[in-house]
Amino acid sequence: MLKRFLALFSALCIALGATEYLTLEDFDKLHPEQPAVAKAFRERVIRPASPEKTPQKPVKIAVVHPALQGSDFWVRAVRAMRARLDEHRIEYSLDIYASERQEVRKQIVQVQEALKKNPDYLLFHLDSVRHQNLVEQLLGQDKPKVILQNITTPLRGWTKHPMLYVGFDHERGSRLLADAFIRQAGQEGRYAVIYGLQGYVAQMRGDSFIRRIEQASNLKLATAYYTRGESGSIRKAVTEILKNYPDIRFVYACTTDVALETAATLKDAGLTSKVLVNGWGGGAAELALIESGGLDLTVMRINDDHGVAIADAIALD
Repeated sequence: MLKRFLALFSALCIALGATEYLTLEDFDKLHPEQPAVAKAFRERVIRPASPEKTPQKPVKIAVVHPALQGSDFWVRAVRAMRARLDEHRIEYSLDIYASERQEVRKQIVQVQEALKKNPDYLLFHLDSVRHQNLVEQLLGQDKPKVILQNITTPLRGWTKHPMLYVGFDHERGSRLLADAFIRQAGQEGRYAVIYGLQGYVAQMRGDSFIRRIEQASNLKLATAYYTRGESGSIRKAVTEILKNYPDIRFVYACTTDVALETAATLKDAGLTSKVLVNGWGGGAAELALIESGGLDLTVMRINDDHGVAIADAIALD
C-alpha cells in the first residue's frame, strides 16, 4: 500500500554516487495502476480532511530536517502537517531535530537519537550518499516507517521496500526558471551557476538547469561553484564571478541561502540592476527580497501541500 505514494511525483533519472533514480515514466511502466492512484491522492490533498479510523494510541513522529537555513520550507511543512493531523483527529507526539544543511554527520547522530524513542514514523531527507546508506538500513526494519522529504525520485534499488516520500519536482522547477531567465536575459551572453551542498538537490536543480539552457538558447555557462551553502564561500564565489566575468548576464542560485547571499553581494557591488539572480522555493525571505527588488524571480512551491500530503499518508496508513 505504501508504495503507491511513490507515483505522486515526476522525476529525472540521475546518479547519486553510483545510485540510479527511477523516472516516473519507468515507475508507471512497472506499476501501471499507479497513475490512477496518484490522481486520487492529489485530489485528496487539496480537499478538506476526511477523518479515517483513528489510532488507539498517539502516533509517534520524529522529524530530522535541515531547517536551520534561509528557506522556511521545512518549518512551514511541519506546521501544515500538524494542522492536517489535527483535522484528521489523529493524536500524535512530535520530536523535531534541526540542523544546517551541510551538517550531515550531525543529522546522522540526530537520527540515532530519534530512534531511541521508538517512533512510528521518521521524517528525513536524502542529499548525500551517507543519507542513502542510513535510509537503506532503516528500510530493512519494520519500524519506523520512513518518509523522505524534498525528494521527487525513488531509487531504483528501493522499489521493493514499502516507503513514503514527498517533494516538489526540482527538475520541473529548474526548467521553469531556465525559461524565465531566457526571456529576461535573452538568447545570448554568459551566466554562472552557484550550487549549495554537493549531492542530490544540487544535481537535480543545477544540472537540470544547465541542460535546459543549452537546449533552449545560445547562452553559455561561464563558470560554476560548489559552496556548501556557507555565506562566506557564496560571497567569495560571487565576487570571483563578477571579477572574472564582468559581462555576466545572470547568476543561477540552486538554493535559498545561495540566492540571499548572492543578492546581498550584488547589492554591495552596486550591480543589483545589472545582474539577474533567482530564488528557489518562494519562501518568505525570497518574496520579501523580490518585493524590494533584490531578487528578480523565483519558483514557488506550495509548502502547505507538502505537509498535508505527509499527514494524509499517515492517516491512510
